[in-house]
Amino acid sequence: IEVTRVVKDTETKTVVIPSPVREEYSSLIPIGNDTATPGEDGVSVETYAVTTENGEVTSRELIRTEVQKQPTPTVILHGTAFATPISKREFDGEIELENGIPKNYQKVISGKSTCYIAPENVTGTASGRKLQIGTVAVDPRKIPYGSLLYIVSKDHKHVYGAAVAADTGGFIYTTNVVVDVFVGNTMAQAMKWQARNVDIYVINGNH
Repeated sequence: IEVTRVVKDTETKTVVIPSPVREEYSSLIPIGNDTATPGEDGVSVETYAVTTENGEVTSRELIRTEVQKQPTPTVILHGTAFATPISKREFDGEIELENGIPKNYQKVISGKSTCYIAPENVTGTASGRKLQIGTVAVDPRKIPYGSLLYIVSKDHKHVYGAAVAADTGGFIYTTNVVVDVFVGNTMAQAMKWQARNVDIYVINGNH
């Protein structure tokens, strides 16, 4: 007579859940200056129903998985700008760059740009907005107030970035200046921009 000894039991195994990789893109970082923020692996415990016959495992069935620690992603951030922009405004992702310029825009206006300084968030503008980095002066007959813009130098070495047409000045009507960008309240900030030829990408005219 042959006797088969059958034992049913459970066993557990700790399993590492690899950190997923998520790629993101930022218009505030220059092309090539990619960064990686490491995530963390997660942990789960798997429970198996195990059957043995005479000491030999004959079946192993997964019956439960319990995640004890959720993984967090490793984030790779890709820069999409030609250079670090002066304006840090992103307008809820309305401007998406490809090879340094907006993917979608209505038109491009090229010409001379100058810059000006004044107290930020105190001084008003011709359109009624508070003056802050990311507001610029234009000829409203050519670029209506409220237009969302992206401004980059012709040589692609300098980027003002995303801006709203909010102000104007008498000299804009009588010179060949197409945009006067607000850069803050110090001369050092003005010296970084000075005067240069730019491309103004008009994203929309109703921001």
